[in-house]
Amino acid sequence: MTLLSICIPVFDPVSGQQDTVMDTVRQMLRNKRADFEILIGDFSGASELLSRLAKDQADTRLTVIAPGSDVKDPVLPLQKSECWSWMIPHTKGEWITLISETDYADPDICAVIEATLKRVPQADALAWGRATYVWPDARAEREIARIGTGSSLNLPEQTDMMRSQFYWDGATDRPACHFGVWHGAVRRGLMEQIHDAFSGVYFEQAAPEIDNRCKTVLMAQRMVY
Repeated sequence: MTLLSICIPVFDPVSGQQDTVMDTVRQMLRNKRADFEILIGDFSGASELLSRLAKDQADTRLTVIAPGSDVKDPVLPLQKSECWSWMIPHTKGEWITLISETDYADPDICAVIEATLKRVPQADALAWGRATYVWPDARAEREIARIGTGSSLNLPEQTDMMRSQFYWDGATDRPACHFGVWHGAVRRGLMEQIHDAFSGVYFEQAAPEIDNRCKTVLMAQRMVY
């Protein structure tokens, strides 16, 4: 069974970006777990590097897909939300996470999901503390990244997360709410509920990461951090 689908849409045709995602994927595939998949959506329309990567790796956990006859309007570039929405039906995992071509997702997120479900079986949205890059103009002295070191299981109330997301309660420059498929994990069942409740698509706004975060907070049965 595939527990987690790690989706990586690739938009930038610059070879440097594709080199980055190829190195990242190779690192992730070194993990011996068999319950995750990596799905790369190639929307660059400019290179065969990613397809060659899948062929060279010869790993059934890795799939590269590109728009074709199953897209209503296959002319690139598609809108970001269209690309994200197109990828979801190609996934096999019970849970889905989405990262950019320059990011990394640890396949051992699967272990976190397993541990979470033992304690909170109804969980359908999961977020976690993660390493974050600190942009140069926001750094204090020689700071490059911030990495959380604590470990606990927290069950925030939906009303609190709605206040955080929609009313910016406790926010600084952005809402302090991390639940959603973007750098989080959402159960497939919840993604299908979002699809059915909002226009028949998984993502519909120009910024799909924010779009999904709002809908996840609104519809999740139980969020776990």
